Amino acid sequence: IHRFDGAYDFIKKKYDRDSIVIENAAEEAFFKETEERRFCLGKRYCVCVANYLEIKNQIFSMRAFFHSPEMKDFALIYIGSEKNSYYEKMCLEKKKLEQKYGKRDVQFFTGVPRKDIYDYVRGACICLLSSISEVYPVSLIESMAAGVPFIAADAGIARYLPGGVIVYSEREMSYWMSQLAQNKGCRDFLGKSGREYARNHCNIEGKIDQLEKIIEGLESDG
Repeated sequence: IHRFDGAYDFIKKKYDRDSIVIENAAEEAFFKETEERRFCLGKRYCVCVANYLEIKNQIFSMRAFFHSPEMKDFALIYIGSEKNSYYEKMCLEKKKLEQKYGKRDVQFFTGVPRKDIYDYVRGACICLLSSISEVYPVSLIESMAAGVPFIAADAGIARYLPGGVIVYSEREMSYWMSQLAQNKGCRDFLGKSGREYARNHCNIEGKIDQLEKIIEGLESDG
């Protein structure tokens, strides 16, 4: 799914063959233009779309959010499929952080209809990814398609995607939250870079066309 993914190197080393790469894609709804980046909340916000799991490591980004004084007027929205033990762990961590840093607008959503997720992502100022392990994070492609800058942990091939910054600690994520919160020009630049890449490389129609051409080539070779 990406030429810098480990599977690509494995196939090359084991079978001495180059793989045909078809990258992940975002649904067309994410590419819809959004003039006003406020959805439902009446304030600017960061969003993280991922199931509530240890491997997704959302507590990492929540701690970074609390550590940043510049984020006190922002909201932080987490969207996962269902409540579970990690969800409960996040709720407890939020209480601990509020005791130390004061109240912050952090919300945990479950069961959000897909059509609303489009709007939450398109309306965000920053998208967050703090996973311990990934391959090719679809949530980053979706934020890029929406023109929303991302801050991501160095997981999978995230470092090779334009449109955001890669961080290696809670402190670094907090720093970049502060920088992007205060600098609309920087947010716009990153968002535009990611959106252009996604439009050219990560749209579903383009992937279908690419796959059809590959199949046609195989048939002609056969």
